Order: sequence, then structure tokens, then C-alpha cells
Amino acid sequence: MSSQPAPVTFEHLPDGLGIGVSEPRLSWTLPAGTGPQTAYEIETVRDGVTERTGRVDDSGQLLVPWPGRPLASRKQIDEAAYRVVKACIKAGLFDHPVPATPDGDVSTAAHEQLARKIVTDGTVLLKIQDGVSASTVCDMSGFGAGLCTNHAITERAARTGATVTYDNGADPAAAAAAAADADVAIVIGYSKMGEGSDRTNLDLDGNGDALISAVAAADHNTVAVLETGSAVLMPWQNDVKGILEAWYPGEQQGTASARLLWGDDNPSGRLPMTFPESLADLPTRTDEQYPGVFADGSTTRRAGDTGIRQVSYSEGLAVGHK
Repeated sequence: MSSQPAPVTFEHLPDGLGIGVSEPRLSWTLPAGTGPQTAYEIETVRDGVTERTGRVDDSGQLLVPWPGRPLASRKQIDEAAYRVVKACIKAGLFDHPVPATPDGDVSTAAHEQLARKIVTDGTVLLKIQDGVSASTVCDMSGFGAGLCTNHAITERAARTGATVTYDNGADPAAAAAAAADADVAIVIGYSKMGEGSDRTNLDLDGNGDALISAVAAADHNTVAVLETGSAVLMPWQNDVKGILEAWYPGEQQGTASARLLWGDDNPSGRLPMTFPESLADLPTRTDEQYPGVFADGSTTRRAGDTGIRQVSYSEGLAVGHK
């Protein structure tokens, strides 16, 4: 009679979860004589309560990350999938199947019109004063504010017999001089943001705040067009006659912006967040709230320190408030 293999017990101490909580040590025992490519449930006893907290294969390798979390039930997965599919159906995503052969040219007149409509429907009018009209341009080069805007405004101005002066905004003093004799100055400010990095401030990039301030001081009929991904500070807001938040308007930004500035289209967007008057108005105005502090109370990680930065959400429901 052959002897049966003995059960094998594994232990695992989770680390690097990055959630700032202490996890108990997990231990589990695999049945004797288990074969390869087999998954086993882990049952962990916490305070007398047995939880299903993960899965391992026959070598003890964890198959489900973040042990210590109960596995989702089939019902929970079905409910989550239902919500996603329901939203897709409601939005009409299944009404127009993807064609077997892609279009040779997606820049059709209909697509361009749709792109312009998205800009006008999403642009938010933050301020308008004294019925400002557009006739002379002081533009700003940079992310989201290229020559296409200048060209579109120049073409639109020509239809009314107006002339356009262009300055790239690299030198605020030169831009102010160009705007001094203009009937209206239009400054495009921008800020970059994306998934690869976090913003360290709410200022405009490219010295944009100084540029708008300088132009507004030289021309009291100044309109600021913002192309940003979120809220920004506007220290110059009381010095300009109009403010448009166009977000990241895409390939039709020039034509759409010109139509908005001349009143051909209506800026129909609404703000999805609050634009603060100053940093003091933000709910995250303390170091403990943002960016968080380390054990020594510092906001800067010391060399060799592997501690977790502690962030206090004491603002409660005011986080991301509208």
C-alpha cells in the first residue's frame, strides 16, 4: 500500500498593497496529492470569522491579487456587468455596428460638423461684460492653441471687414504692445494634463496668467479663451471682459472658437466642477489633506524612507464639490 503525500502549508504576508492598512498574515493548507494547474480557495480566519480571501495554485502562488479581500460573487459580477451594458445601450452604442470595412476618409463634412458641435456644446461661458465683439487678435501659442485658431479668426474677421494682428504670446510685453491699439484682444491660455502625471498647481502653463494680465492692462476689451482639462485659477478675471472655457476642443477648435467669439454659435456647456477664486477656497488647503504627510509630519519623502504618505479626507463630501 503506497503512502499518501502529506498536506502542504503555505504562509504569505501581503506587502506593497499601498493602501496604508495593516494586513494579517494569511496561511492556508493544500490537500495532499494535488495536481498541477489546480486552483484552491483560501479561507482566512479573522476574529473568529472565516472569509474566502483569494486563490492559490498547487505551488502556493497567489492567483487573485490583494489577498484579504472577499471574492466577488457571481451575482455581484452580473450586477456590475449589467450596469455597464445598460449604460452602453442607453447611449446607443449598439445602434450602429462597426462597419466591416473602415471609412477611407473620416474627415467628412458630417464628421467635421459634429466635431464643431461638440466644441460649442461643451464650451462654458464663464464671463461676459459690455457685449465684447472680436476684431483684433492677440493669440497664444502652445498646447491646444496653435495657428489654426489664428487662421480661423482671421478668416472670420475678414468677412466683417476687420483686420487681425497676431502675436504668439512668448513675450507678454510684446503681446501687450500688439494689443494696445486693438479694439478687442483675444488671448488663448492653456494647461497640460493627462494620465501620465499629476498637476502640481492650478496655474496656466506657458506663463499664461502673466500674458493675460499684461494684455488686459493694455486693452480693456480683452477676452480669455481657456483650453484646460480642469479648473484653473484666474487671478486676472476681474481685468477681462469675457472668459470662455473650451476645455480640449480638438481638430475643429479654430473654426468653432471663431464662431463662438463672433456669436454665430452659443456656448452651451456647464461646469462639471467649481473654479476656485484662490487656493484658500479649496477644500484641500492643508498639507494633511493634500499632498499628505509622512510620519515625521513632512510633505517630502526622505531618502530611503518607504513609509506611506497619509492623506486626510477631512473635507468629507466637499471633495470634488460642485
